[in-house]
Amino acid sequence: MILQMTCSDGGPIIAIPAELAASWRGTVPPIGVVVPDGWQWSGVPEILCDYDRACYHVQDFVNNGDSGFGWVMTAGTDGMALIFDMELPTTFLNSSNGGIFIRGLGGETLDSEEAVAEVNKIAASDWKDYPKELVLTDGRIFAFDSAYPGYANPNDITADDGVLIVQLLPGKYHVKYCTVAAVEFVALSIKL
Repeated sequence: MILQMTCSDGGPIIAIPAELAASWRGTVPPIGVVVPDGWQWSGVPEILCDYDRACYHVQDFVNNGDSGFGWVMTAGTDGMALIFDMELPTTFLNSSNGGIFIRGLGGETLDSEEAVAEVNKIAASDWKDYPKELVLTDGRIFAFDSAYPGYANPNDITADDGVLIVQLLPGKYHVKYCTVAAVEFVALSIKL
Protein backbone atom coordinates (compact mmCIF):
# COMPACT_ATOMS: atom_id res chain seq x y z
CA MET A 1 0.00 0.00 0.00
CA ILE A 2 1.32 3.46 -0.92
CA LEU A 3 1.39 5.85 2.04
CA GLN A 4 -0.14 9.32 1.83
CA MET A 5 2.57 12.00 1.62
CA THR A 6 3.00 15.77 1.79
CA CYS A 7 5.86 18.20 1.20
CA SER A 8 6.30 21.96 0.92
CA ASP A 9 7.40 24.52 -1.65
CA GLY A 10 10.61 25.21 0.27
CA GLY A 11 9.75 25.98 3.87
CA PRO A 12 8.75 24.04 6.96
CA ILE A 13 5.89 21.57 7.23
CA ILE A 14 3.45 21.88 10.12
CA ALA A 15 1.91 18.85 11.82
CA ILE A 16 -0.99 20.39 13.74
CA PRO A 17 -3.73 18.75 15.80
CA ALA A 18 -7.00 18.96 13.83
CA GLU A 19 -8.74 20.90 16.60
CA LEU A 20 -6.09 23.67 16.28
CA ALA A 21 -5.77 23.72 12.49
CA ALA A 22 -8.21 26.60 11.94
CA SER A 23 -6.02 28.84 14.13
CA TRP A 24 -3.00 28.49 11.78
CA ARG A 25 -2.81 31.49 9.42
CA GLY A 26 0.32 30.69 7.38
CA THR A 27 1.56 33.88 5.68
CA VAL A 28 -1.67 35.78 6.41
CA PRO A 29 -1.11 38.62 8.95
CA PRO A 30 -2.11 37.89 12.54
CA ILE A 31 -5.65 38.89 13.57
CA GLY A 32 -5.79 42.40 15.00
CA VAL A 33 -2.39 43.51 13.68
CA VAL A 34 -2.42 46.74 11.68
CA VAL A 35 -0.40 46.23 8.53
CA PRO A 36 0.68 48.84 5.99
CA ASP A 37 -1.08 49.01 2.63
CA GLY A 38 0.35 46.47 0.22
CA TRP A 39 1.91 44.35 2.99
CA GLN A 40 2.73 40.77 2.13
CA TRP A 41 4.72 38.20 3.98
CA SER A 42 8.37 39.12 3.96
CA GLY A 43 9.79 37.78 7.20
CA VAL A 44 10.14 41.24 8.75
CA PRO A 45 10.15 41.15 12.57
CA GLU A 46 7.65 44.00 12.95
CA ILE A 47 4.78 41.75 11.76
CA LEU A 48 5.27 38.08 12.60
CA CYS A 49 2.84 35.79 10.84
CA ASP A 50 2.57 32.10 11.73
CA TYR A 51 4.87 31.17 8.86
CA ASP A 52 7.56 33.47 10.34
CA ARG A 53 7.22 31.63 13.62
CA ALA A 54 7.55 28.26 11.83
CA CYS A 55 10.71 29.49 10.08
CA TYR A 56 12.45 31.47 12.83
CA HIS A 57 10.87 30.87 16.24
CA VAL A 58 10.68 27.10 16.72
CA GLN A 59 11.10 25.89 20.30
CA ASP A 60 13.24 22.91 21.43
CA PHE A 61 14.59 22.55 17.89
CA VAL A 62 16.42 19.27 17.17
CA ASN A 63 18.93 19.62 14.33
CA ASN A 64 19.20 16.33 12.46
CA GLY A 65 21.85 17.43 9.97
CA ASP A 66 19.99 18.41 6.81
CA SER A 67 16.66 18.92 8.59
CA GLY A 68 15.15 18.92 12.05
CA PHE A 69 12.00 19.58 14.01
CA GLY A 70 10.61 21.48 16.97
CA TRP A 71 7.32 23.02 18.03
CA VAL A 72 5.38 26.28 18.17
CA MET A 73 2.32 27.32 20.14
CA THR A 74 -0.67 27.94 17.94
CA ALA A 75 -1.95 31.52 18.13
CA GLY A 76 -4.89 32.07 20.46
CA THR A 77 -4.69 28.54 21.91
CA ASP A 78 -2.67 26.72 24.52
CA GLY A 79 -1.88 23.88 22.10
CA MET A 80 1.28 23.10 20.20
CA ALA A 81 2.06 21.94 16.70
CA LEU A 82 5.17 20.18 15.45
CA ILE A 83 7.25 22.00 12.85
CA PHE A 84 9.40 19.96 10.45
CA ASP A 85 12.22 21.94 8.85
CA MET A 86 12.89 21.79 5.12
CA GLU A 87 10.84 20.56 2.17
CA LEU A 88 11.39 16.85 2.68
CA PRO A 89 8.69 14.40 1.58
CA THR A 90 6.81 13.55 4.77
CA THR A 91 4.56 10.57 5.46
CA PHE A 92 3.12 8.78 8.49
CA LEU A 93 3.24 5.07 9.28
CA ASN A 94 0.59 4.00 11.81
CA SER A 95 1.47 1.55 14.58
CA SER A 96 -0.53 -0.15 17.32
CA ASN A 97 0.10 2.64 19.84
CA GLY A 98 0.56 5.69 17.57
CA GLY A 99 2.88 5.93 14.61
CA ILE A 100 5.94 7.48 13.03
CA PHE A 101 6.44 10.50 10.81
CA ILE A 102 9.04 9.55 8.19
CA ARG A 103 10.82 12.35 6.37
CA GLY A 104 13.11 12.08 3.36
CA LEU A 105 12.45 8.47 2.39
CA GLY A 106 10.84 7.34 -0.84
CA GLY A 107 10.71 10.57 -2.83
CA GLU A 108 7.28 10.97 -4.47
CA THR A 109 5.86 7.70 -3.10
CA LEU A 110 6.60 5.28 -0.29
CA ASP A 111 5.23 1.77 0.07
CA SER A 112 4.16 0.81 3.62
CA GLU A 113 6.22 -2.41 3.46
CA GLU A 114 9.35 -0.41 2.61
CA ALA A 115 8.60 2.01 5.46
CA VAL A 116 8.13 -0.84 7.95
CA ALA A 117 11.42 -2.41 6.79
CA GLU A 118 13.26 0.88 7.38
CA VAL A 119 11.71 1.37 10.83
CA ASN A 120 12.60 -2.20 11.79
CA LYS A 121 16.28 -1.45 11.07
CA ILE A 122 16.35 1.18 13.84
CA ALA A 123 17.91 -0.01 17.10
CA ALA A 124 15.99 0.81 20.29
CA SER A 125 19.07 2.71 21.52
CA ASP A 126 18.92 5.07 18.50
CA TRP A 127 15.66 6.66 19.68
CA LYS A 128 15.87 9.83 21.79
CA ASP A 129 13.14 11.31 23.96
CA TYR A 130 11.76 14.71 22.99
CA PRO A 131 10.94 17.12 25.88
CA LYS A 132 7.36 17.86 24.79
CA GLU A 133 4.19 15.82 24.40
CA LEU A 134 1.59 16.26 21.70
CA VAL A 135 -2.04 16.41 22.86
CA LEU A 136 -4.79 15.35 20.46
CA THR A 137 -8.40 16.04 21.45
CA ASP A 138 -9.84 15.10 18.05
CA GLY A 139 -7.33 12.31 17.32
CA ARG A 140 -6.30 13.68 13.93
CA ILE A 141 -3.22 15.59 12.80
CA PHE A 142 -3.08 17.62 9.59
CA ALA A 143 0.43 17.98 8.09
CA PHE A 144 0.97 20.49 5.27
CA ASP A 145 3.14 23.35 3.99
CA SER A 146 3.20 25.87 6.87
CA ALA A 147 2.97 28.83 4.47
CA TYR A 148 -0.72 28.03 3.94
CA PRO A 149 -3.60 28.74 6.33
CA GLY A 150 -5.16 25.79 8.10
CA TYR A 151 -8.86 24.98 8.41
CA ALA A 152 -11.00 22.63 10.50
CA ASN A 153 -11.84 20.72 7.32
CA PRO A 154 -8.64 19.43 5.65
CA ASN A 155 -10.31 19.69 2.23
CA ASP A 156 -10.28 23.49 2.66
CA ILE A 157 -6.47 23.64 3.08
CA THR A 158 -5.09 24.65 -0.33
CA ALA A 159 -1.41 23.71 0.14
CA ASP A 160 0.13 22.84 -3.24
CA ASP A 161 1.57 19.55 -1.98
CA GLY A 162 -1.63 18.45 -0.28
CA VAL A 163 -2.51 17.61 3.28
CA LEU A 164 -1.36 14.48 5.07
CA ILE A 165 -4.16 13.39 7.41
CA VAL A 166 -3.02 11.29 10.36
CA GLN A 167 -5.73 9.41 12.26
CA LEU A 168 -4.92 8.39 15.84
CA LEU A 169 -6.84 8.02 19.08
CA PRO A 170 -7.48 11.14 21.15
CA GLY A 171 -4.94 11.42 23.95
CA LYS A 172 -1.50 12.60 25.03
CA TYR A 173 1.42 11.37 22.92
CA HIS A 174 5.03 10.89 23.93
CA VAL A 175 7.46 11.98 21.17
CA LYS A 176 10.75 10.25 20.27
CA TYR A 177 13.03 10.82 17.30
CA CYS A 178 16.08 9.55 15.44
CA THR A 179 17.87 10.09 12.16
CA VAL A 180 19.34 7.23 10.15
CA ALA A 181 21.18 7.79 6.85
CA ALA A 182 19.64 11.28 6.40
CA VAL A 183 16.10 9.95 6.99
CA GLU A 184 14.30 11.57 9.90
CA PHE A 185 11.91 9.53 12.07
CA VAL A 186 9.61 11.16 14.66
CA ALA A 187 7.53 8.65 16.63
CA LEU A 188 4.34 9.35 18.56
CA SER A 189 3.18 6.85 21.16
CA ILE A 190 0.05 7.28 23.24
CA LYS A 191 0.49 7.57 26.98
CA LEU A 192 -1.93 5.24 28.73
